[in-house]
Amino acid sequence: MSSNSNTPVASPLASAIAEALPPPASGATIVLDGKVGISFLTVDTDAQLVTDGARILTSLTGNAWFPSPFPALATITAQQDAFAAAVAALDRSKASLIRRDQARLALKQGLRDLALYVQHASGGDRQKLVASGFPLQRKRGPVATEPQTPKGVRVRQAIVSGRLLARCQAVPYAKSYQWRIATAAAPTVWTTFDTVTVARFTFDTLAAGTQYLVQARAFTRGGSSNWSDSVAMYSN
Repeated sequence: MSSNSNTPVASPLASAIAEALPPPASGATIVLDGKVGISFLTVDTDAQLVTDGARILTSLTGNAWFPSPFPALATITAQQDAFAAAVAALDRSKASLIRRDQARLALKQGLRDLALYVQHASGGDRQKLVASGFPLQRKRGPVATEPQTPKGVRVRQAIVSGRLLARCQAVPYAKSYQWRIATAAAPTVWTTFDTVTVARFTFDTLAAGTQYLVQARAFTRGGSSNWSDSVAMYSN
């Protein structure tokens, strides 16, 4: 029987990843959320990339958690050596710059493929990922569903008459802040201002010799916080 020419053929990388996949976990649920970081491939200087590549090769050599690296470590080592040599020989000539750029591009692609293998072989286990020599992606902070009420609200008189300067401690994950002011003589009659993106605010055109009350609240993607406690200050 003739073979079907339309049958897809798995790439060497896909085959290596399939073989590296850990068996399904049984029993208790384990959070495996680690991810390989590859931004260093773009932001590293030449010298840093040589160092990072060497660290990854050393970490993966003989590493039982990653028994069949793809691309093979010998391939990455050859790319690493070629890049290191091109960097060492770098001068102001156009030819040396081209050799460096080509060697860097080859090493970057090799390490990208290797990072994909490491990600799948680790199953997201952060301990295994650290042992691979690759950096981890930083976890993003959770969205605050219940914004914290601003603390440390402080108000002081400005040099300019009729102006008060207010500030508070930054609230985690806050996208904006809102301020309001009332006089001590009418503490329930508030003037509320538009939101600002910083944890400070300037109140202008206030009546000299009048005591004012100031409050702040914060906004996150989860909504708005409660208003802070009032802070009293006289306008000069």
